[in-house]
Amino acid sequence: MTLPRIPVIIPAYRKPEQLHHCLACLERQTQPVDIFVRDNSEDNIYFTAAVNEGIRRYLATDCPALLLLNQDMYLEPDAIEQLWRFMAAHPQCGIAGPIEALKDHPERLAKGGGLESFPWGRHRVAPVDAFRHDERLHWINGVCLLLRREMIEEIGLLDRNFKFICSDVDYCLTARERGWQVWRVGAALGEHESDGASTGCGTNPELEQIKVKDVLFFAKKWLTGDLYRKLAYGGAVLTPEVIAATMRRLCGEPEPEPVSSDPTIASSRYGHSHSPLPLSYYHSPRPEVLALVSPQARLILDIGCGTGALGSGLKARQPCHVSGMECVPAVARLAAEALDAVHVGDVMEILPTLPEAHFDTIIMADALEHLADTDQALQCVRRALNKDGELILSVPNVGHWSVLRDLLEGRWEYRDHGILDRTHLRFFTRNSAMAALARHGFDVVHIEATAVDLQPPAGLAAALREFGVNAPTFEQDSRCFQYLFKARKARSSIDLAPVYQ
Repeated sequence: MTLPRIPVIIPAYRKPEQLHHCLACLERQTQPVDIFVRDNSEDNIYFTAAVNEGIRRYLATDCPALLLLNQDMYLEPDAIEQLWRFMAAHPQCGIAGPIEALKDHPERLAKGGGLESFPWGRHRVAPVDAFRHDERLHWINGVCLLLRREMIEEIGLLDRNFKFICSDVDYCLTARERGWQVWRVGAALGEHESDGASTGCGTNPELEQIKVKDVLFFAKKWLTGDLYRKLAYGGAVLTPEVIAATMRRLCGEPEPEPVSSDPTIASSRYGHSHSPLPLSYYHSPRPEVLALVSPQARLILDIGCGTGALGSGLKARQPCHVSGMECVPAVARLAAEALDAVHVGDVMEILPTLPEAHFDTIIMADALEHLADTDQALQCVRRALNKDGELILSVPNVGHWSVLRDLLEGRWEYRDHGILDRTHLRFFTRNSAMAALARHGFDVVHIEATAVDLQPPAGLAAALREFGVNAPTFEQDSRCFQYLFKARKARSSIDLAPVYQ
């Protein structure tokens, strides 16, 4: 295969030492390259206009692809070749990017491409070795993007309404909406210094203002539009909380406490809106659940898998076959891109059809409370587990003090969020969840409490104490929004120590 010459477009901004290092890495590339540097140091036309200037320049040539590269991204010698070979072998790949390792910690990468903290999730840090595989994503960080020429000719230049940030994410979403695929190529690697023009903007009011405008335009274009809803979750809409979180990150404000001022609204682990659904509802990697899954598990079922974020993390951590179960077809289609198999439909209809004694691990993370017949569900799950199989179960705690307080005041009001989510059909405390597991032949071997907030109001505890309620037990149990159980079919001792740590 003859390697074509690939144009490289670099929008530079001050910090000449970064540019020199970047150019030195390009000189060592195994792929022939042409280099175009648009220096914004004096006449700053900003990222998007600089990139578009380079694209126009090279569309007049016969190049098959163009590489957009930040000056603080330092590529390994074969990185561009690996990107091009992948793109050439995958005709639907319109955009490809490398593994983006951190220069100061090259064993770690800035993992982007997700929607759960969209569009700022690009900076979630994860081990490089866990992601040295090809992965189809929603978007790739604009520090290094290989763009197919045919795609550029179809969808056009980067949207000039973005001056500084978000144009890379916007371009990826536009490409996906037009039928092109976006991939991270595991064989391509670069180190990102992450100290370029887009960082430290809090010291530059002009740049900060431009960033705010870019994010607001991004929200107007995608996060509330029919196009994004169709692209992502087929009906989900942005909530004010997601917009507020984006603006907090943008302006450098601290994140709020995991539990909001209204204690019946749980943390982002599970307290999402159901009507309408926020974008992050179906896309959560659930690290606390992943940590409980046995590293030796090879056959795994995730009931209520959403977009497959948890299963994708499991597949990156260990060799395994992950099946999912999801009732929303649009979400299941996204899960099918990440998992080995996805069952689409009513969970209660699918569960009895599962093969007997088949799975090493079955996950029900915030799923059981949505089912009408929890007894039948647990019976089917036990039947589908092999003799040493494990069940990972999480349920919200209806014994939280906020629910008890409202009940004592004569209120039981369903909400779009949290413990009294309007789609919850069943409710559990720690003891009732353990009793349900025991009733169907499970032994709980580990319990954790998630989203633990502050102590209940002293007046509430004192009032209950007058009625003979065990105050220490109440104060412990009523702080927990959610319980996470690990259970097995075999008998073993219970470990309660981690619950209140």
